[in-house]
Amino acid sequence: MRSLFAILLVIACLNASAQTKIYKVTTYMGGQLFSVKMDTVRGPQKLSGLYFFSNHFGCPTSLPPAFKDVAHKNEKITIPPDDSTDAKSNGKIHGRARSQAYYTYDNNSRLILFGQTGCIICSFLPYEYTVAYNKAGLVEAITSSKKSWHPNRVYHISYNQGGEIKQLDYSESVDYRQQIVLVN
Repeated sequence: MRSLFAILLVIACLNASAQTKIYKVTTYMGGQLFSVKMDTVRGPQKLSGLYFFSNHFGCPTSLPPAFKDVAHKNEKITIPPDDSTDAKSNGKIHGRARSQAYYTYDNNSRLILFGQTGCIICSFLPYEYTVAYNKAGLVEAITSSKKSWHPNRVYHISYNQGGEIKQLDYSESVDYRQQIVLVN
């Protein structure tokens, strides 16, 4: 009986530490409502950051290893194909060894531009994004440039008072738009 109680207590503690978030994902195509899905996510990890959105929803794509690097201030960094290692991404920048990654930082060590050159041999297409921040220093918009193979991609991010993403709006053209909203 005591062992059953101990097991139930452990399960209750594990469940208490897990987060549960509900997201509403609305997709528009051709200016018309295409789909609405509710997504319940549960886990011990942070369930609201840009990297979570990228991994779970596939949006935004092609994120850099980090949006702030105190080692770089008012600096542009270019990482050549043969030296594309980064401790945060287990040895390869975005896993693409033949293309060149580049990052530009502002005077607050925040990433304001990032991209990657294309590689014809390995069929990776180039991309480049600019990053805008809100007054609190959180990423507010990520916009692809004309150098990208998808020059019209725009991600707008808004936050709640706790700094969690409450809404992410993504558009690739006037014909495709997606909105991900934190319901709870």
